[in-house]
Amino acid sequence: MDSAAVLAQHLYTALATGDGPALDALLAPDFRGVLADGMPFGIGGEHDGPDAMRRNGWGAIGRHFAAHAEPERFLPLADGRLLVTGRYTGTGRHGGTPLDAGFAHLITVTDGRIRALEQYTDTARWTDAAAPTPESASDSAAPFTTLTLDVADGIATVRLDRPDQHNAIDVAMARDLSELATRLAEDPSVRVVLLLGNGPMLTAGGDVRLRGADTRARKRLRGADTRARKRLRGTDTRARKRLRGALHHPHPRRRRRHRHRPPRPSRPAQRHRRRDGPRPVRTGHPAGRGPVGAGGAAARQRADAHRGR
Repeated sequence: MDSAAVLAQHLYTALATGDGPALDALLAPDFRGVLADGMPFGIGGEHDGPDAMRRNGWGAIGRHFAAHAEPERFLPLADGRLLVTGRYTGTGRHGGTPLDAGFAHLITVTDGRIRALEQYTDTARWTDAAAPTPESASDSAAPFTTLTLDVADGIATVRLDRPDQHNAIDVAMARDLSELATRLAEDPSVRVVLLLGNGPMLTAGGDVRLRGADTRARKRLRGADTRARKRLRGTDTRARKRLRGALHHPHPRRRRRHRHRPPRPSRPAQRHRRRDGPRPVRTGHPAGRGPVGAGGAAARQRADAHRGR
C-alpha cells in the first residue's frame, strides 16, 4: 500500500472515531471537499477549508446520520490521485430506512497531506434514510422528564431536574441526555451550552440505586451515556459548564485558617575547637575495627604514648 493509500486509511479511521487532532494533521490548510449534489439537508456542494468541511460536510452528516464509510479498494490513478471505493452503512437519526449506499472518493495528496476529496454516492438512498417515520417524529417532540432545555440567542440552557435525588443520573436521565445531545447537534443556531442543576448541586453522579439493579438496566445506562458523548463530540458546538454549588458537597467548604507561627530563632554558629596535636585513638577497637583483643593492647600503647608527649 503506497503512502497516499495509507493517508486515506488514516482519514477513514479518524472520521469513524471522531479524532479531531488526527484530522487536523491529515488535511492540508487549503483542503477542498466536494460532496455529491442531491445529498439531503443541503450537505452537498463545495466546502473550502478543513474547518468548513468538518463543520458543514462531515459534521452535518454526523448530525443527521449515524453512519460511517467502509473503504474496500484503494486504486492509484495515472494522474496521481487515489480512487477509493466502498460503502456507507448506518441509519438516519430521524428514523427512516437503514443506510447502505456505495461510494467512490477521489483523493488528492500533496506533500504528505490530503489536499482534496470528491464524493460520488447514491444520494437517493441517503434521502430515504433521512426521512423520519411517524414514530420517530412523535418521539422527538416528546418533552424531557428529568431535565429542561431552553434555547435563546444561540445559548442552550440545560438544567438537570432531580433535586430530591441530588440530580443523580439514572436510566431515564441518561436517555434524556442522549436525546438532548441529538437535538443540540441538529440545531445549527446553538453556539454555547450551559449545563446547570436544580437544587444544591450539579449532580451526585450515577444513581447508587442502580448498583443493585439487574445487568440490563446498567447496560442501558452505559449505552445511553456513550451515545450522548459520541453525538456531542460530533458537533462543533462549544460546550461550557457552570457549576451551581459544589459537585459532591452541597455546602461550601470553609477555608482553613492557618495558625500564625513565629519564626524560629536562628541558632548561633558553632565554633570548631582546634585541637593541639592529633586526635587520640579510641581504646575500645583496634584502628576502629573488630573486638577488643590483641590489637587493643597496641591501641592502649599508642594512646599512652600520645598522652606522654
